[in-house]
Amino acid sequence: MGIVSFASDIYSIGMIGVFAITGEDPSYTPLLAENWQTKASVTPEFADILNKMICEDYTKRFHNAKEALEDV
Repeated sequence: MGIVSFASDIYSIGMIGVFAITGEDPSYTPLLAENWQTKASVTPEFADILNKMICEDYTKRFHNAKEALEDV
């Protein structure tokens, strides 16, 4: 089990966003987190935000929801 923090919540919200945009459940398609943009039509800026939210390295994610909302 990994480290639980606000970054874990940010990751979860990002994956929900990927699911909503692609229609595919990321838990059943592990590589979706790496290549979801090929299945979606979003701006590069929005893709960058989602990618930061679902970054495997939790230290590179947004530190809290306010920080994420500021980028959106």
